[in-house]
Amino acid sequence: MDWFKSIGVNEKQQAAYLYLLKNGIKSASELAKGLGEQRTNSYLIAEELLSKGLVEVDKDSKVIRYRAASPDQLQNLMTARQRHIATQALELKKSLPDLNGLYQLTSSESGIAYFEGLKGYTAALEDQIQAGAEVCVFAASELLFDRPDAWEVLLKMLQKRGYAKIKSRILYEAGLKERIDLSFRTSEIIKKTMEARFWGNSLFDGEVAIYKNSVIFTVYDEKLTSILIKNSAVVKTMQAIFNTAWEQASTANE
Repeated sequence: MDWFKSIGVNEKQQAAYLYLLKNGIKSASELAKGLGEQRTNSYLIAEELLSKGLVEVDKDSKVIRYRAASPDQLQNLMTARQRHIATQALELKKSLPDLNGLYQLTSSESGIAYFEGLKGYTAALEDQIQAGAEVCVFAASELLFDRPDAWEVLLKMLQKRGYAKIKSRILYEAGLKERIDLSFRTSEIIKKTMEARFWGNSLFDGEVAIYKNSVIFTVYDEKLTSILIKNSAVVKTMQAIFNTAWEQASTANE
């Protein structure tokens, strides 16, 4: 009856339950004798079965005595176990995109990685730091308002990127020049490593980061979706587009 193990009942607990089921109410001493265990061990086994609802205590006796609970409780434990596994399976399904994304980050030099949530977003930003190369960004226009939690993560990563002496060039939509808050650049380390310019007449709903051999597209929606593409041709194309826009862009003072 290996199914006992699947509901969290070990061999000694199984033997004790079946013994009580066959022989009726027993004290800890009687149970110990029947199982060939020391009295202390039999008491611990009985208490473990009690916590699982598989034994009951005879309240009419002055001496603690145990009886087996209805075998229906075995089905209850199995059902609870199945529900727990089903819940964990759903959690695994939710986690798989991020896990596969992390796997793709480190397992190959080309391919596509997909992330959702702050953990995946952070992993994508960490990859930029690990690459150790300049990062060029078409910045999302409403990041601070759409996902303030992601904004906080980004600020920390900009600091970390700065300490790693990795340069960043950031392009914002030109219409934001008069209202965008660049106060986060008051950090000396960020000032030294980051340059911002303004270009174009359309808001950037998403964000594109280009670095080394990768491009990351990020959408700051409820799911916080990041798609990382590792492909040299894609990177060269996006880098050329960015450099052209950068030359056409204006600084905050122009």
